Amino acid sequence: MKLLSWIAPLFIATIDLTGYFSYYVASQLALSKAGQNQSNLTRQTIDHFNNIAQDAIDFSNYLLLSDTVQELLSKPDDPDAHRRAFTTLSSLMVTRNSIQSLIIYPLESNSMESIGQPFAIDQTGLTSAMPYPLFSKSKLFQTALELNGKETWGFIPPSEKLFVGDSDNKIVLAKLIKSADLRTKGMIIVGVQESKLRKQLINSIDAQALVLDDAGTILTGTESTWIGHSYRNIPNQEIKQLSLSDMPTSIQTSDWLISSASSTLTGWHAVIIQPKDVLLQELDRISMITIIFMSVSLLTALLFSWIATSFITTSMRKLLKSMRMLQTGDFSQRVHFSATDEIGQLGRGYNVMVERIKELIDDVYNTKLKQREAELKTLQEQINPHFLYNTLDMIYLSAQKNGETAIAEMVYSLSRMFRLRLSGGRSIISLEQEMELVQHYLHLQRLRFKNRIAFDLDIDPKARHAQVPKLLIQPLVENAVIHGIEPMNGDGFIQVKCRIDNDRLLISVTDNGAGIPYDRLAELNRMFVQITKRGDAGTTTNPSQSFAIRNLQERLMLAFGPEVQLRIDSQEGRGTTASIAIPWEETCDHDECALG
Repeated sequence: MKLLSWIAPLFIATIDLTGYFSYYVASQLALSKAGQNQSNLTRQTIDHFNNIAQDAIDFSNYLLLSDTVQELLSKPDDPDAHRRAFTTLSSLMVTRNSIQSLIIYPLESNSMESIGQPFAIDQTGLTSAMPYPLFSKSKLFQTALELNGKETWGFIPPSEKLFVGDSDNKIVLAKLIKSADLRTKGMIIVGVQESKLRKQLINSIDAQALVLDDAGTILTGTESTWIGHSYRNIPNQEIKQLSLSDMPTSIQTSDWLISSASSTLTGWHAVIIQPKDVLLQELDRISMITIIFMSVSLLTALLFSWIATSFITTSMRKLLKSMRMLQTGDFSQRVHFSATDEIGQLGRGYNVMVERIKELIDDVYNTKLKQREAELKTLQEQINPHFLYNTLDMIYLSAQKNGETAIAEMVYSLSRMFRLRLSGGRSIISLEQEMELVQHYLHLQRLRFKNRIAFDLDIDPKARHAQVPKLLIQPLVENAVIHGIEPMNGDGFIQVKCRIDNDRLLISVTDNGAGIPYDRLAELNRMFVQITKRGDAGTTTNPSQSFAIRNLQERLMLAFGPEVQLRIDSQEGRGTTASIAIPWEETCDHDECALG
């Protein structure tokens, strides 16, 4: 009993302290990781909104220099000028998915009075705008006038009726239009549909998020009732206390985890907020399980220390050694107690727990894999295949009947691309089918660039029936077209080669395009090595441009493990080669071979 009275307090104190500090350290690590991920997500959000804002700015700058717009402002009542403006601007807006509406007010340079009806257009065609006498009294007009040619941003609810008949909130850009001699000729209003931006936030962020302008007005957010109001009017006290002029990038309160990022382009701020208790729910469950397990261990240890202290000491040392190895990540650890009493049960319970933890980790990995497959299938299911195929076939037959051979070829290639991309919902296709998809894609691009692109597809006959993940080569070819050939002034050439080298399938995509700067090339190849070693890409300077390549590398890792190799070689101004090497073994039966 005396020995037990010494051991019991020691065990109790040890278990309590271990549980407390384990929970504290685990919670701090979990919050730190969540904060880092949340900060990255906030930065990505503001970058996304910067891209949309820059697109609107570029669009407005292009219109300022457009002869069509200048003619419209010079002849505001000329029907022909209106017709030409509608034709040109409607075609341009089709290529700008984020831009919903456009208004041009023609003005007299000295008096700033209207010299004609406003020209208004949206994605559906011609529309109506607020009459100039009303618009000239608005805060948006006055601010744009004061900036004298610089753009200003604002939030326009449907109640202000700037876009007549439009029931959606708008985030708008306004600026004066100047002539070559710097005389004011009009004002341009570019409208971005807020509901689209809100939907993108809801789909990409599993937390409360909002985007503020430089005055604190909520432009969009996951909570629709907040939009259009000042951030100081929302119920969350932590956000109310933030200062726009000196907003920190990360804040932890007793209950909330808050991240923010600001844009130097627009002055906007992206804010994401999550409650800590949600982030720590899983940790609390694990803590409870640990407490229960430790309590049982304590009772068992006390009982057997009273019966056989030496036996318990030996057994507990063995268990403690195994637990330490487990803490280092060795999940092959097992303890083997020959006894069938409580000590033996404790050992078997420990083995079950280790096995269960390993199963949970495997479940997380499988869940991530299934999530990626589900995302791909969701994208595929957004299109009704039968309706799409029937429609494309009808267009193809109509084009052939009318002698439109070029259109028929484009429609046929597009139809084949959709069939191959969907491929009945299968995620694995033959290399020959993947190369056919690439061929149709390059054929469409050659028609688009008026035969400026030539290509060569070379596939080893032994590799034709190799089973590979769908969209293995096409993203590399698309990158070659967009980042290599498109910036060139001359003709482009793309070569795709697939061959078998011993036990590996080697795939290369080569172009003679613009090439990649040395620093960017080093960053990409470093990212590939990080994904291979750690399973994630870490932080890149421009994640949006490397998304497709990063996604391809992660899919290859999930499919083939760390043996897969992805590398990019390039010389700026001389072209780029992207290479893939994946394990391959010949398991041929009737000309069907598979990857190992």
